[in-house]
Amino acid sequence: MTARSARFSGVDGAGTASARTTTTEWHKVWNLPLRIASPTRLETYRYDGNGNLTRYSETPTADSDGSQGISAAATGATRTTNWTYTADGQVATSSGPHAGVATSTTYVYRTADDTATPPQYRKRDLYQIIDPLGRTTTINQYDASGRPLQTTDANGAVTTFTYSNRGWLTSQTTTPASEAGQTTNYSYDAVGQLTKVTLPDGSSVSFSYDAAHRLTGAADSLGNSIAYTLDAMGNRTQEQVTDPSGVLTRRVDRVFDSMSRPLRVTQQGALPSGSTSDAPIKVVPAGITASSTYADNVPTRAIDGDGSAWIASGYATQWIEVDLGAAVPLKKVRMLVSQSPAGQTTHVVTGGMNPAPTSVLQTLSGNTSDGQWLEAALDGSVSVRYIRITTTSSPSWVSWHELEFYR
Repeated sequence: MTARSARFSGVDGAGTASARTTTTEWHKVWNLPLRIASPTRLETYRYDGNGNLTRYSETPTADSDGSQGISAAATGATRTTNWTYTADGQVATSSGPHAGVATSTTYVYRTADDTATPPQYRKRDLYQIIDPLGRTTTINQYDASGRPLQTTDANGAVTTFTYSNRGWLTSQTTTPASEAGQTTNYSYDAVGQLTKVTLPDGSSVSFSYDAAHRLTGAADSLGNSIAYTLDAMGNRTQEQVTDPSGVLTRRVDRVFDSMSRPLRVTQQGALPSGSTSDAPIKVVPAGITASSTYADNVPTRAIDGDGSAWIASGYATQWIEVDLGAAVPLKKVRMLVSQSPAGQTTHVVTGGMNPAPTSVLQTLSGNTSDGQWLEAALDGSVSVRYIRITTTSSPSWVSWHELEFYR
């Protein structure tokens, strides 16, 4: 390939049955990608005269191994994100990729330096962010290092920030309109690790670390605590939760292989206060796979507990499958819907001891909307290791915010 060639193809696992081809077409001026064709996906990029990315599109294709390149046939709708820029090259608007809903966000910048001494802002500092619903957040003031000192949200609440000499956030005070301010304080050790957060009501959470700067525990001001035991690779091999009396309320043990992949997860110890022996216990999955993935919205996002989402690269039928690590007498599966627009959906829950289980445990069908929890109550007398959730109909690309499993 010469410096001005327009297209390049690379093959992973060449000469094998599992070979995967990625084809990239390059912009001859900016040396930036124009189209990237990979298994089941075609990505398209567009730029302005200054080389700024103005449009990104992703289309699901029928090309399972990437061998068809950029000519692969589409199998679903294209998802597109657009950007515009100011004359200075700063992002002015962004929109997409969800269709049928408002997605445009506008960014406004200062057009001149502040004349005060010292100045509260500089030319080209970000001034306002206007979200798709027209709500405006204003950054009123910056410090000399470009960190925001004061903001005002769409409801009129003013938030002020203070920093240490090393630039670490030390306090944040939010004052709603016509109400008293609420302050949260942050403390750090000598190397910048967060050691304590003190909330407006005076309660606090403290954090501890080992010599390698890895989090090893946390404790609140009531005396509740959690301690982590780490292996040489930083994997959490054990978690112990204790109450203010020092009583162990939960323990989780994990075993990993030489590549840090979980092999077994065991939960034991006293049940939480007020529980009975029949109370469901959450199971931590050992692995997760899916039929496809859109961009970096990988399957693990559906089990990370932070509300982010796995998104398939297309409409139904799509599936996501969890390995529980061992045979589990499963009682319940909870699913947090990620969907736009709302509408009729059908999800089939199957389970078994081997991957790609086919035994139907429950079928959920009805009108659903984003942020809604669905629940499948199961017969715990039957043990399963693998659970697959197959979406056979949905008005949007298949996606889940969170999946939870209980024995």
